[in-house]
Amino acid sequence: MGDDAEQLAKIGRFMEWLKENGATFPKIDFPRNDTPSGIRGGIALEDIATNEHMMVIPAKLMMSPLHILADPIYGPVLDAAKDLLRGDFLMTVFLMHEMRLGDASFYKPYIDILPVPDCISEWNDAELNEFQDERIKLRAKNRRLYIANSYKRVVLGLHREHPLLFPLEEFTLTNFTFAFNTVQARAFGRRLPWTALVPFADCLNHSNVQTKYDYDVDGNGVFRLFPTGRNAYPKGSEVLNSYGRRENENLLMDYGFAMLPNHWDEVELILVMSHEAMQDSEFLHRRELLARKGYKVVEIFPFTHFFLSLEALSFARCLTQQDRRNDGGHRSEAATMDDWLAAREDELAALTFLQTTVEMFILQHFTTDIAQDDELLDKLARQTDVADELREHLPPPAVPVQGDSTANALLKEDGAVAPPRVVATIAAAAANDDEFDVEHPAKPLPISRDHWMNAIRYRLTRKHILQRLLTLLD
Repeated sequence: MGDDAEQLAKIGRFMEWLKENGATFPKIDFPRNDTPSGIRGGIALEDIATNEHMMVIPAKLMMSPLHILADPIYGPVLDAAKDLLRGDFLMTVFLMHEMRLGDASFYKPYIDILPVPDCISEWNDAELNEFQDERIKLRAKNRRLYIANSYKRVVLGLHREHPLLFPLEEFTLTNFTFAFNTVQARAFGRRLPWTALVPFADCLNHSNVQTKYDYDVDGNGVFRLFPTGRNAYPKGSEVLNSYGRRENENLLMDYGFAMLPNHWDEVELILVMSHEAMQDSEFLHRRELLARKGYKVVEIFPFTHFFLSLEALSFARCLTQQDRRNDGGHRSEAATMDDWLAAREDELAALTFLQTTVEMFILQHFTTDIAQDDELLDKLARQTDVADELREHLPPPAVPVQGDSTANALLKEDGAVAPPRVVATIAAAAANDDEFDVEHPAKPLPISRDHWMNAIRYRLTRKHILQRLLTLLD
C-alpha cells in the first residue's frame, strides 16, 4: 500500500533527522513499496555481504532508559518509581512523555512515522473469531485487560504522586496502549544493556532470516545490524530483519501478522486418559506406567512441522498398553523395556489413539478445511481494488446465517459459493460482535481484509501441522 503525500513528507523528515545525527545505511533504499509483500520496507542498492554492517545507528538516536533517566526533572521521579516501572513500563512512559512534548521532542521525526501497532489485542470479536482458536482469542482479550490494569497501576500511580508531571489529559489510556504496544513490537533488547527503540533498525520487515546486531563494541557508541550465517542481500532484494524464532501466535500478539508457512509454529494438543479407560480393568496398570514416566492422566504436548513428539507417543503408549503379566505375576520383558516398545498391537493402539485425538481436535476446532481456506485467502489476496473493510462486497441478507456472507460475496465473483461451514463461521463471528446489528443487515461486517487474511494464515499453518501429523500416523 502506497504512502500519501503527508506521510511521505514525514518519512523524508525522518530520513534527514537520521543522517543529520550520524546514522548511516548507504546500501539500503528506504522507503520502498515495491517489496514482495507490498509492505513498505527497504531494498538493497548494492550487494550486502554476510557480516557486513548494513546500518550504523548512534546511541543518541536510540530511545533508551539512559535518556529519560538523565532528564533533570523526570529522571529522579522515574528512578524513584523503578519498582512501579519494571519490565517495559519505563520505556512506555518515556515514549508517552516524548509524544506529549510534540515539536519540542528530539524524537519527533521518529515518533511521527510510528504506525499504530496492529497487534490482535486491538482486533474486534468478529476478527478474533476468524482464528478458529478460542485460546488465542482469550489471550488477546487478556492482554487488552492487562494493558488497562497496567495503565491504572502505572500511570494513575504516577499521577497521584506527581499530577503536574503526568496530567491525565495527555497521559491517557489510548496513548498508554499505543506506547506499550509500540515498545512490544519494535524494541530491541536481547543484546543490549536495556530495552531500547532503535530508529530505522525497526523499519525493516520480518522474515526467518539470520541477522544479528551489536552495540557499543570497543566503546564505539553505536548500534550495528548485519546479516549472518548464510544470509546476504543481493542488489535489488528486500533487506529484512528477523524478530526471532517466533511462532505465529507471538507474531500476531506483538505485530498483528502471521506467516504462511512458519516453520517455528506449533499446535498444542491435550492428551487425556478417557473416562472409559479409567473404568476398565487396565486402569491400575496404565496409571502405574504413567507414574513411572512422570506423567499425569492429562498432559499437553506441542507438535511442530518437523517431527512427531516422542513424548506424546510415549504418553500414548502408557495409555494403551495391555498388562502383560505372566502366570507368576511378573511382567514380560517387552512390557518393561525403557522405550516402551511392547507388542505390535500395543504400538498400533498408541498410534490410533494419537490419530483419533488429532481428528477430534480438527472436528472440534475448525469450521473450514485447508482447501476452503486456500480458496478464501487467494480470493482476498486478489481483491486489490477494494478497501480493507470490503464494504462494497457485502449483500444485505435478512438473516446473516442464512444469507450470503462476506465469503460468499467474494467467491461468487468467480462463480463459486462458500461452503456452509464458511458461511456459518463468518455469520457467527458477526453475530457475536457488538458492532454488528442484526436489525440492519446492510451494515458491513467489521472484519478488516488484512486481519482476515492473517487469521486465515494462522489457522492454515496449524491445519498443515495437523495434516502432516495425520500423514505420519496413517
